[in-house]
Amino acid sequence: MRLLAEVETRLMQTRDRLVVALDAAGAGEAVDLGDLTQVVDKLCEDIVRLPPEDGRPLAEALALLIRGLDELEIRLRHLQARDTGRGDTGRAARAYRPPQG
Repeated sequence: MRLLAEVETRLMQTRDRLVVALDAAGAGEAVDLGDLTQVVDKLCEDIVRLPPEDGRPLAEALALLIRGLDELEIRLRHLQARDTGRGDTGRAARAYRPPQG
């Protein structure tokens, strides 16, 4: 039962961290999630160690976490494209257009 409580706590902490990251990315702010892969990997390892009757109720929370991670990836890609100018497909064309006049 102790592992279940630990997993639930870390799952909620990860969800809360993801919400903060989503808000920051949505506001155009930098997001540092350098250790997120390790955090999620450990969470998944521990969930697999749970008895099925304890792990099954976590499925919905995990699905929400996955959707949140997918949304964060989308927001970060948009942010990166904006910052590198790749989001503006006409920028290069305008830059190399001969001067008018």
